[in-house]
Amino acid sequence: MVATHGTPPVRHDFEVHCGGSSPVLVRGVNWVHALGAALSALGPGHTIGRMAAETLPNGTVIANDLDAGARYVVRQTA
Repeated sequence: MVATHGTPPVRHDFEVHCGGSSPVLVRGVNWVHALGAALSALGPGHTIGRMAAETLPNGTVIANDLDAGARYVVRQTA
């Protein structure tokens, strides 16, 4: 999303789950931005080289790291 006329993009609240860990709460303009913020918050062991993503009917995104086998569930909360 690109800001126009000096208006900042709207940020939403997201919850990102990885495996059995506690969810990470982040803000982002979309699920990709939120996933990136969550990966940074989770630490250096959480990076994605190749990703496959599926969007469920309720808007939840399941992002799978094809190299490491990690699964991230991204859900917009507000």
